Amino acid sequence: EFVAGALEEVSVIRVTDANARSSDATVTVTAAVSFSAKNTSVQNGTTYTPTVTGGASPYKFLIVAGSGSVDKATGAYTAPNTFGTVVLQVIDALGNSDLALIDVSAPLTISPTTALVAATTNLSFGAIGGTPPLSYSLVAGSVGTISVLTGTFSAGAIAGSATVRVTDGLGHTS
Repeated sequence: EFVAGALEEVSVIRVTDANARSSDATVTVTAAVSFSAKNTSVQNGTTYTPTVTGGASPYKFLIVAGSGSVDKATGAYTAPNTFGTVVLQVIDALGNSDLALIDVSAPLTISPTTALVAATTNLSFGAIGGTPPLSYSLVAGSVGTISVLTGTFSAGAIAGSATVRVTDGLGHTS
């Protein structure tokens, strides 16, 4: 009985009979098929192609829970225009498989998109959609400050304009 080890390897198994005749067989042990990222977040309506390692190609991909579409040969997943969690499965040529979770979220939108504030007052920005954590920044203008964590803009005493940006955990901006 041959028991494969944990590492990739090539083993030669030799069987010898009572008359000293032998025959060899080569056994190749490969790493298990695995998604490189087990948990991924994407925005609805976008396409994501996972990376798979190990196993024996060709691979076959399918959705086992949730919605969207997947290219069975490449694994390119297209998220629907709805939100939720999707379970994607890869199956290698040997029948081994692995699962990955994909969180489908709404596109990131800052709110408000325009505002007029009086000098030395505050305005709270928020965001709809995106994937946490969110961070806020001033990308133009020097007429106030912004709280990176809360999105509270504090206008200074001098009139002018500023541009506020929100960035989500995937690097999407609005």
